Amino acid sequence: MKHLFTTLSLLVYCLFAFGQVPTTFDAKEKKASPASAQPSTFSFEAIPQPATPSPQRLFAPIHGSQLGVKNQHQSELHKVTRSPENGQPIFIKGQRTDATDNSLQNERAVESATFQYLDDISSALNARDPQQEWNITQMERDDLGMTHVELQQTYQGVPVWGGEAQVHFEQGGGALYNGHYRANIQLKDVVPTLSNQMAIDEAIRDVKQHTLFAPPLLPGGNGFLAKYGSSKAELVIFAPVSPVATRYLAWHVTIFPNSLERFEYFIDAHTGDVLDQYNHTCTVGPTTGSGQDLNGQQRSVGVFDLGSQYILLDASKSMYKGPTNASPKAGDGYLITLDWQNNSFNNQAFREITSSNNTWDRTAISAHYNASEAFDYFESTFSRNSINGQGGDVVSFINVADENGAGFDNAFWNGSAIFYGNGNRAFTPLAGGLDVAGHEMSHGVIQETANLEYKDQSGALNESFADIFGAMIDRDDWQIGEDVVQRSAFPSGTMRDMADPHNGGSSLNDPGFQPERMSEIYTGTADNGGVHINSGIPNRAYYLYATAIGKNKAEQVYYRALTRYLNKSSQFIDCRLAVVQAATDLHGANSNEVNEAKSAFDAVEIFNGNGTSTQNNIPPNPGADFIVVSGVNTPAAIYMGQVGVGNLEPLSNTPHKRRISVTDDGQNGIFVGQDSDVRVVNMDPNNPQEGNVTTDRFWDNAAVSKDGNRIAFISTQVDTSIYVYDFVSQRGGKYRLYNPTFTQGVNSGGVLYADAIQWDLSGEYILYDAFNRIRNLNGQDIDYWDMGIIRVWDKQRNNFGDGQVELVFTNLPEGVNIGNGVFSKNSPFIITFDYFNSLTNEYGVLAANLQTGDVGTVYQQRQLGVPDYSAQDDKIVFSAVDNFGAPVVAVIDLEANKIQGRPNTAQVFVNSAQWPHWYANGPRVINVSNEPSLQEGLVLVQVYPNPTTGTFAISYHLDKASLVKIELKNVMGETIATPVEKGNQVAGGHRFDVSALKNQPAGTYFLLIHANGKVVSKKIARF
Repeated sequence: MKHLFTTLSLLVYCLFAFGQVPTTFDAKEKKASPASAQPSTFSFEAIPQPATPSPQRLFAPIHGSQLGVKNQHQSELHKVTRSPENGQPIFIKGQRTDATDNSLQNERAVESATFQYLDDISSALNARDPQQEWNITQMERDDLGMTHVELQQTYQGVPVWGGEAQVHFEQGGGALYNGHYRANIQLKDVVPTLSNQMAIDEAIRDVKQHTLFAPPLLPGGNGFLAKYGSSKAELVIFAPVSPVATRYLAWHVTIFPNSLERFEYFIDAHTGDVLDQYNHTCTVGPTTGSGQDLNGQQRSVGVFDLGSQYILLDASKSMYKGPTNASPKAGDGYLITLDWQNNSFNNQAFREITSSNNTWDRTAISAHYNASEAFDYFESTFSRNSINGQGGDVVSFINVADENGAGFDNAFWNGSAIFYGNGNRAFTPLAGGLDVAGHEMSHGVIQETANLEYKDQSGALNESFADIFGAMIDRDDWQIGEDVVQRSAFPSGTMRDMADPHNGGSSLNDPGFQPERMSEIYTGTADNGGVHINSGIPNRAYYLYATAIGKNKAEQVYYRALTRYLNKSSQFIDCRLAVVQAATDLHGANSNEVNEAKSAFDAVEIFNGNGTSTQNNIPPNPGADFIVVSGVNTPAAIYMGQVGVGNLEPLSNTPHKRRISVTDDGQNGIFVGQDSDVRVVNMDPNNPQEGNVTTDRFWDNAAVSKDGNRIAFISTQVDTSIYVYDFVSQRGGKYRLYNPTFTQGVNSGGVLYADAIQWDLSGEYILYDAFNRIRNLNGQDIDYWDMGIIRVWDKQRNNFGDGQVELVFTNLPEGVNIGNGVFSKNSPFIITFDYFNSLTNEYGVLAANLQTGDVGTVYQQRQLGVPDYSAQDDKIVFSAVDNFGAPVVAVIDLEANKIQGRPNTAQVFVNSAQWPHWYANGPRVINVSNEPSLQEGLVLVQVYPNPTTGTFAISYHLDKASLVKIELKNVMGETIATPVEKGNQVAGGHRFDVSALKNQPAGTYFLLIHANGKVVSKKIARF
């Protein structure tokens, strides 16, 4: 009985065996639920089943955690990483249920496998019907043997804007999903009231308020402008990121108000309202200037001899498929440089650049040569056939003037071609810059692959990847635009510096300054949400990565990340996940290339998962500690008593089904009798009083909220529901559980019923366990228990919640069951629960930190523990048997992390008892927010790198000046160092390097930051 689980990383290895034990959880006798079966005591309203997790989540699920068993030979959990914006999965990694090496030999088989995998992960995505919601747009098998499938989300056949994903199949059965699913789309129909031309007209009306409207001319004899000059409209579902935001039927309008700019509009297809718009003109540098001085060197460039003259058109590339003895035409696969003739935006007259003696203008040579170099880079490095990957023409325009006809301080990619200004106050002519040409051509490659939306973080990634490949094309330094800036505008001598995004400045007021880590990120609306500003953060990550593993390897990893794992809506966290996965594909999961990728993103504070974890503890209940248990004799009485004071006394002699639920102040308890009625008991040990809450004999379990305002019920029926009654409004709600966990070898399944239930501290969420039955592909049903969290109350609206469900673990290996979960008394993100493996007859009491994903072992034994935390969260009590096999309640001390039992401290607490509940009887104010937020007045940005070899950095932000003290403690709570005791610190960001762990042994440590009367703690791993 003294053996313990061993927790290795997040995988729990159960290394013990037992004799005769039950093979399932204590599954209750349930009756099938007839349509007429309803409780009579209260009236319950049906709560509509939600389509997506609520953005106001109590905490994130344990992403990617595993509850497997050593040598079990079962699949891993689907490892899920969710978006910090809306909680939706953006990266899921797992196994195919139909995995055979011969199962992907043709398009039909790939299609079948894709929808099978989407069905397997639909519970994590909260998707309804993958076959109806996704269209396959492309399939491809790469040179590593992986199969890649690109998908577009649709609703009733209409594309969902931002709803894109990729599914990737590895050899050996591995599968992963990455992308963005837009949930909760419920439109009456998809028939627009406005025509596409009416939507274009509305967009034109609006764009005239933002920029010069001078549509490009479409001269005959050249097909280039005809290809892009016309506005176009596509019917889409406009679905903002937030799952609770309104969804619209809209026209997506692309409009070219002039030859310089390209705008994207979303017009309500019924009302004509502008739902969103942004300028999609990709430029190098700020709007005030971008350019590069011509180097004056004579270059050898590809030209086309027309007999009487030469044209600046390169037909020597491998993509060229046109004639060699006649004039090429658009689409033949050439590089061409054209002259905009210093025209202003409203005079789109350009000409071909020709020469009778094969001598050329320096600006023209520079642009043409640099385009050739950029083309060659993508072809030789990545085997990419031009910008579009299919041998499309590469078009460059030189001598572009501003709207007043003056020198243009910019260069840009407008969606079809590269445009170069000749500079003015900030730049010299930009056509001479190799990294400028590389940057702009890379925008085209990005458009043809991930097509990163040009706003906010996705737009900053668009800019960053353009910088990355621009720097790799001009790979002699890490600066962007260093050859074209004027020092009067950029004192540092460069427009951007990937190695040092601060670029010699200290704030956004300084020329060329960019943030270099997430704690500095710009959150305003200028610059399309900071696309040029915030690109410094991922730029710095690439610099660190390429410096660590070499540019040759780094560029391959990033190109694979861009082309395989990113999409239109990708954010910084998606970039990290994509790079790590691409490095894994190319070099292996435990390779140096993978580890260095993680370190690089850690250094710029783009952390894995949902970002900074916090410790939002609340003060313990100030009252006296009491224990309440159930007897094991017949009738099974309920006993209570003050911990450490005297004997336990009977509280109720009513035979009951489950353990009692007690309010946070210890005044009242709720339980269900064997007669299936809910009863309430006053917990006064000197005068306990008992009475009925219900009289309809319909219930199997009940739990009271911490404030006593609401009760949750489980019925005796197999009705897949949790009932909630609010005493304040005298209304009830019925919540139907949904989306079970999928395991290996299964197709679909569902929740049959819940059992154990408990309210969280906030009174909004219920932690429950549920019995699931899912069908095996071979026809054999698999039964298992798992745990979920459902939102049944909305404190902000003071009304019933939306019924959103999130599973505590995103999936479970076959045979693994978890249940009887309860929250800790003072940490809303800590739970303890029972673990049981039906294949190996292994039991144990475990605990988990739902923010960090850590899983700890409390105690191993031979039965279910039905555990509970003490009032101080320093112990766990649980049902057990003594050395003679008699039932007892045991207690074990906990480590400081609250999820690990302290060895050799377990002992018998109460004889002949079971189902313990520990509580305190004092009043306290419980103020728990829906989301885990950082303490007011102090924001801990991060500790990095973590894990560490001994030296790490601390970065945090003070909302106001404060005395600050930072302590480093071991797991015993002993202070081993006070690395920072700075006294009064000013408001703003602070960063310190700490080496206090250099001389400490490997293990877990805790960093405590005291400021503004608050304490934030962070776990650090030393290896």
